[in-house]
Amino acid sequence: MSLIAEGGKNEDRIVTLTGSELLIVDGSSNTPIGLAGVKGGAYAGVDAQTKNIIVEAAHFDPIITRKTARKLGIVIDASKRFENNPSPQLIPYALKEVALLIQEIANGTCAGSIDIDHTVKDKIPTSLEVSRVNALLGLKLSSQEIVSLLKRIGASVEDAGQTLLLQAPFERTDLSIPEDYIEEIGRIYGYEHVVSELPLSAPLTEINSRHYYSEKVRHLLLSMDFSEVITSSFNKKDEIQLRNALASDKSYLRSTLKKSITEVLDKNANLVDLLGTKDTRVFEIGTVFTKKDGMVFEHVALCCGVRTKINGCAGADDVLLATVTASIEEALGTSMSFDMHNGTAESNFTDVLVKLPAPTAYEEVEVAKEIVYKPFSVYPAMSRDIALWVSEGVKPESVVDILNLHAGQLRVRTSLVDVFSKEGRTSFAFRLVFQSYDRTLTDAEVHDIMENVYGAVRAQGWETR
Repeated sequence: MSLIAEGGKNEDRIVTLTGSELLIVDGSSNTPIGLAGVKGGAYAGVDAQTKNIIVEAAHFDPIITRKTARKLGIVIDASKRFENNPSPQLIPYALKEVALLIQEIANGTCAGSIDIDHTVKDKIPTSLEVSRVNALLGLKLSSQEIVSLLKRIGASVEDAGQTLLLQAPFERTDLSIPEDYIEEIGRIYGYEHVVSELPLSAPLTEINSRHYYSEKVRHLLLSMDFSEVITSSFNKKDEIQLRNALASDKSYLRSTLKKSITEVLDKNANLVDLLGTKDTRVFEIGTVFTKKDGMVFEHVALCCGVRTKINGCAGADDVLLATVTASIEEALGTSMSFDMHNGTAESNFTDVLVKLPAPTAYEEVEVAKEIVYKPFSVYPAMSRDIALWVSEGVKPESVVDILNLHAGQLRVRTSLVDVFSKEGRTSFAFRLVFQSYDRTLTDAEVHDIMENVYGAVRAQGWETR
């Protein structure tokens, strides 16, 4: 089927239909002339030679229209409007307006109209409780106030005291259940009148074992310089496929955390200088999904990841992870089975919870310090090292002050990476990290800054090496 391309260009596009679409067909020749509610075909195109046209105004199924438009990639104004299910009673008004425009602009004449199956189903009245309106909105509106608000949208209201019988205006196909009307009441009355109220405190009746022990592990790992991450529950490929995926690369439920943790390590390992860390350490506690004998199972997994090198996994990763996993087992007081692979260690935390005693009370939570967040730069950072000899007794803080003063505003971090003393002198090695918030720095820019730093160091009588 040929369709006129979007934008009015005479570029035909052939689409393959599967039978689930709704077509407009010329009955005299059984020729499809358009996808109903989506796009007209080339067969029904209008050009400079056209004199006689048939104006059609119709109502199409919103679900079929939406599926067709998205399947074929033809999402335009027409399909979007039909997706919202406009009232079928608007059809004669639309047809009349189009005919009047043709007569007014093109001096045309209308030969008449035909109404086919213009049956209008009466809407079922909706019953609305005044108490439910106030309960959902957190207001104290009277029955008379609610009636006044509903009449402003054209609704027919039969007031029976604390119960209202409502009939929506014909053009409002979005009003069918009590919650639809309550939303309109809140919108018209004004959301600024909805006051937030804290719920009443309730006694604690149950201790969540998963939360209790997850917090225990979480605080332990944070004390060991790990950062917690929360990754997507979906993968591009895995064991269990979704029927309605959010996107092509999120079509499967994850069966492990290791893949996501590895991706996090790959993306963040080169940021150690910028963050001022010696290595990259992350962990996640999350749900994973597996399949066995046609059945779907889910469990909570714990996965830790370590990257001690920027350019890939190293033996030191697993050595450090072995220490970490041993600390987790000691904190929980039980043995755990960890799957170690390429700097990651994953365990079935649900199986571990079964072996642990039921907690009787939550541990007291320490109030965290206030943290002020600020935007980070999206541009890459550059680092430079400087090593120098100073007189014995010179503190590294004094050297840092000199370095920072002459490194300028582009310096974001200065780290002491090495120190040793020999023959009455001390050697310090520092790493300076530079980054801009508005551009990518060049080697020449950083070189000029470092030349200024070296000059300041020599002015202090310190020897660079």
